[in-house]
Amino acid sequence: MSQRNIELHRRFIEAYNTRDVEAFVACFDPDVEFHSAFTAVSGAVYRGRDELRNLFRDVEDAWDEIHIEPESYFDLGEHTLAFALLQGRGRHSGADVVMPFALVARWRDGLATSYRSYNRRADALSDLGVSETELEPIEPVSANLDLVRSIYADWERGDFSSADWAHPEIEFVVADGPEPGRWTGLARMAEAWRDVLSAWQVYRIKTDEYRELDGSQVLVLLHAVGGRGKVSGLELGQTRDEGANILHIRGGKVTRLVTYFDRDHALADLGLAPEGDSER
Repeated sequence: MSQRNIELHRRFIEAYNTRDVEAFVACFDPDVEFHSAFTAVSGAVYRGRDELRNLFRDVEDAWDEIHIEPESYFDLGEHTLAFALLQGRGRHSGADVVMPFALVARWRDGLATSYRSYNRRADALSDLGVSETELEPIEPVSANLDLVRSIYADWERGDFSSADWAHPEIEFVVADGPEPGRWTGLARMAEAWRDVLSAWQVYRIKTDEYRELDGSQVLVLLHAVGGRGKVSGLELGQTRDEGANILHIRGGKVTRLVTYFDRDHALADLGLAPEGDSER
């Protein structure tokens, strides 16, 4: 599903900017061919994940500071294209740099099999055989989506401690699973979360996709990647572990959070087709 590829493209840029090496490498196929225009004067090529880890060392050798600021994304089927600004300071020259450039990734089964950055955007368009007038841009992350992504970045690390993102009168709903329920307010939500988490020795999630449904709702598709029941000893993965959350946002705060253990249940409540019936 091409929208999924756009989300993955966003994800590896975010991992690059935060220097999260393993999250970055996980976005790429084990046999990826990665062409960087910025880690050496004439560029550099990294083949495979082991070589790709060296990218961050080479970046530190070349730059005191470096950051990618996405401007727009383009969905080209098996390829995604991003226009972005590179902002940095050369380690040896000390010169501040602000440079428009392009990034192209090719995707297969949720992993980037090839990647190339271009100093000149026109060169990227030429290699892809398209003109800029043909492209329909997908804008960078909205404020709501940016908020949701920051919440789940903490949760993926197993850090459920912060509630700065929640409205004081947030409504927390567990729509299905063994103990559905509804709670209102930060204190009640925190109590409910503790009850859920206390059933597990370890609990980890991984987001699969973010979908901005409208100006106030974001759908998050996720799955459990680790956990063991304290009483049952059951490992997550032995049960159905693909879920979803729906977040309602107003004024920069989450006012309602609905949790589903059954992803198809969430999609049905939203009037969306189950994933098996839609193109992935």
